[in-house]
Amino acid sequence: MSGLLLSRKFRDGFYRCNSNYRVVEQIVGRVLGRDVYGDQERIAWSIVIANQGLEGLVDALLQSPEYLQ
Repeated sequence: MSGLLLSRKFRDGFYRCNSNYRVVEQIVGRVLGRDVYGDQERIAWSIVIANQGLEGLVDALLQSPEYLQ
């Protein structure tokens, strides 16, 4: 899954063309199979992107207890 989300095509075609909030909504939806739980979660994951980049977001989601279940 991380290979697809970190691919050049995804970065160029989606990530660089959208806000961090939109990226969070789409990646949470694809990885966790649910909508973002609201503005607080959207902001929290956006901060992860700002501090750790797209890779940090993807790694955090793929290592989350919610995903691992």
